[in-house]
Amino acid sequence: MTIIITATVTAAAVYLLASLVAFVHDSIAARRHGPQQAIATTPKPEAVTKPTTPQNPIETMNIRQLKKEASKAKIKGYSSMKKADLIAALT
Repeated sequence: MTIIITATVTAAAVYLLASLVAFVHDSIAARRHGPQQAIATTPKPEAVTKPTTPQNPIETMNIRQLKKEASKAKIKGYSSMKKADLIAALT
């Protein structure tokens, strides 16, 4: 029984000594290299940017929708207009 207790106490002492040595080693390294390198840093999150959305909802419409709106607005010659022309006529 005495041997088991002695072995357990010895193992605990070895573990404690190893932990102390590791702590001292890390402390010395931190002083040599400065706190920036000794401390594990987390990466900064990238700036979140909002997707660029057109300010005018007409710009998001397809040509068919634009022609329908031009028809409602009674714009002459809308059927032969290109998308940019329809947007200009509707705004």
